[in-house]
Amino acid sequence: MYRNFRLNVIVATLLGVSPLCAQKIDDIVELEPFVVTASRFDELAENIPVNLDLITAETIEKSGATDLVEVLEKEAGVFFRSTSGNASDAEIDLRGFGENSGVRTLVLVDGVKLNRPDIGALNWLQIPLSEIESVEVLRGTQTALYGNNATGGVVKITTKRGLKNPGGTLTGIVGNYGLANIRGGYSGNNGAFTASVNAEYNQLNGYRDNSRYVAKSGSMNLGYNISEKLSIRGSFAYIDTASLLPGGLTLAQAQNTPRQSFASPETSFSNEQIWRLDGVIDYALDDQDRLELTAGYNRRDLSWNLEGPGADNLIQTVTVSPKQIIERNQWKLVYGLDYIHDSLDFDIFQNNRTINSGNGSLTRDSIGGYGQVQYEIDKQWIASAGLRLEGTFLNGQNTDLQPPIDNFDANKNDFGTAFDLGLVYKVSDELRIWSRFDRLYRYPATDEIAAYQGFPLSQPFNFDLDPETGYNVEVGLDWERSGFFGSANLFAMWLDGEIGFDFVQNLNLNIGDTRRLGVDLSFGYRSQLWSLRADYSFIDANYTGGFLSGQPIWLVPRQRFSLRGEINPTKELSFVARYSYTAEQLQGNDITNTLPRIPSFQLVDLLARYEIRDWLDVFVGVDNVFDENYFSVAFVGTYYPASGRTYKGGLTARF
Repeated sequence: MYRNFRLNVIVATLLGVSPLCAQKIDDIVELEPFVVTASRFDELAENIPVNLDLITAETIEKSGATDLVEVLEKEAGVFFRSTSGNASDAEIDLRGFGENSGVRTLVLVDGVKLNRPDIGALNWLQIPLSEIESVEVLRGTQTALYGNNATGGVVKITTKRGLKNPGGTLTGIVGNYGLANIRGGYSGNNGAFTASVNAEYNQLNGYRDNSRYVAKSGSMNLGYNISEKLSIRGSFAYIDTASLLPGGLTLAQAQNTPRQSFASPETSFSNEQIWRLDGVIDYALDDQDRLELTAGYNRRDLSWNLEGPGADNLIQTVTVSPKQIIERNQWKLVYGLDYIHDSLDFDIFQNNRTINSGNGSLTRDSIGGYGQVQYEIDKQWIASAGLRLEGTFLNGQNTDLQPPIDNFDANKNDFGTAFDLGLVYKVSDELRIWSRFDRLYRYPATDEIAAYQGFPLSQPFNFDLDPETGYNVEVGLDWERSGFFGSANLFAMWLDGEIGFDFVQNLNLNIGDTRRLGVDLSFGYRSQLWSLRADYSFIDANYTGGFLSGQPIWLVPRQRFSLRGEINPTKELSFVARYSYTAEQLQGNDITNTLPRIPSFQLVDLLARYEIRDWLDVFVGVDNVFDENYFSVAFVGTYYPASGRTYKGGLTARF
């Protein structure tokens, strides 16, 4: 059974099925007003009852990062898990969901959903740093506003739109393990017309053998203000990623020679081309009311192979989201619809793509209506409430040409109801306290229901798999005074019928009820000369029902701690040091809770940056200074070593 399971895990990993746990580290949420769109209001962060990190383009530029995963890890403390050590297959986890955590964190680019309809994780290289204006990380349930996939949180990415003064940047970064990153862009406007053009080349030979990737991308964003009331914007992006997959090792192999791989470039690879097109029409009815229509199209052509099994799959997603925003003296209302159409077409292969063993085709239509109201009781108290009703309709067929035979032609409908209640109390200009209560849901992914990827299930199409439902409660505070700052966030989440794989029945089931209790703490000081920030997160994630009742949830570290210090001896020179600790965690699919735990690990990163001219910066950095041999993930005795000590340096020119 375990041999078959390991094969399933490896291939599922190739498709992106992996997990993780997250909290915040470096970027600072200040109480001073800054504009975000966390709750679909153009609102101040201090009015939103949510644990929020905002990462700006300037922060990204100074971070020395080469991909979005690195930015989120270093600047927002988000924990990723990767089987290759690269961003191409990293899986995000907000709020401790372990396996398949990626389906429980929603990722948006300019308001358009990027999540796949199956349990495959995102290819994070499809979001090049050169096109990002800002990133918002919203921890905690956001289902009432954003619908499916927003159980653990939301990552909102806004691309550059040419709204600022005309200008551009060009960045070049090189490092060991064949690292080469070149990115640049230019954006600006002439009043009514805005434009932004970006391009990027990202290459890494990889810490491990057979872990090389190359990502090439380009994007364009155009906008036009037709009149004082009407504006339009559209963007196009293309990304081509070629990755090799190193596979797993035994613990002894991973400890003795972590860089080795038993995979080969010819038979263990993933190639993906992504086209992304989206647009927005904004019409002001008057000074207080506005209509907005967002639409998007995302096409993913993915070919993969892993030492035998392989597939070609085409996933297409169309999104249409109209909404209206109404503002009055003390209250705001936003309501609208989200329609998403997903189509998946698969061809499955065996024996290193020499045998076509089957094909499948599925479509899923989801439509959700939502409303959110925010009321300013007085200058200190702000209340909010939201409601969403959503339905999803799945149709699919699969034809297997070779055993195992998992043929089906079936359909399944699921429905979800979510609501939230929030309250913000601004005690003073220096302190705010907030709380929220959420009713949430997540309906099953396509391949949690259906067996169409060449791996047998006891039921080819599971009609009995129900959506996850549950509740989330949070309280938090943010404080700042005389350079000192701090925040605290306590949360509890209960899920009924959390979906997982039952190895005895060989089927995805509502495996049991779960409970997550956690806290995020942050404290620090900043001045022009130096700054220091400490972050601590704790999460207790356990099954409370089903045959796993009483066991911890796999792949969820209970504790994480980080410390970030920066010294600025002069205006031009800065030194940054980061320390992070991640506690031990259960291996994936450790049903009996008897396997050795994934060991805890500690990492130290150093960065020095110098401004040679007003328009030219140079940096050098070392990640994993002490060359820690560690693992972010392991499944039933199969380990995936993370990257060792990494040196890099680069230049950024502004023009």
